[in-house]
Amino acid sequence: MKAMVDELERRAHLLSPGFEKYVIEWHGHKAKVKSFSSDAVYDVSIMMGTEEGERRVICTCPATKLCHHIVAFYATAKGITSMRTDKDVTESAGKSTPGHDEGKESIPEATADGRKMIAAAIEMLVDGIGLVAREKEE
Repeated sequence: MKAMVDELERRAHLLSPGFEKYVIEWHGHKAKVKSFSSDAVYDVSIMMGTEEGERRVICTCPATKLCHHIVAFYATAKGITSMRTDKDVTESAGKSTPGHDEGKESIPEATADGRKMIAAAIEMLVDGIGLVAREKEE
């Protein structure tokens, strides 16, 4: 399958924090990536494509589209970190974090509500992908 670098990078920022721990073995353009929702381990390969910004990607998981195993390996190899944090999915989303945001004004309530909605939507999307993957594994 083909994947564009910009899509891989965009999706890498949306992975759950700590996704790096699922890339359990990595040699060159090949890796073993543990499932985010089970004990299964998949073989992932990312190679240069024929066009600029294109990559040829392979994962042995049952997904028929670009999966999070490929994205997690790409992000780990490139040192990309998730833009999501644990606070994005908690009740304190959008509020100041002691020791980090001290001395700054808290953000407007509308922005905080928007962040909560986005975090909830991302969490539902990740859960939905996990359900589909589990159904395909069975």
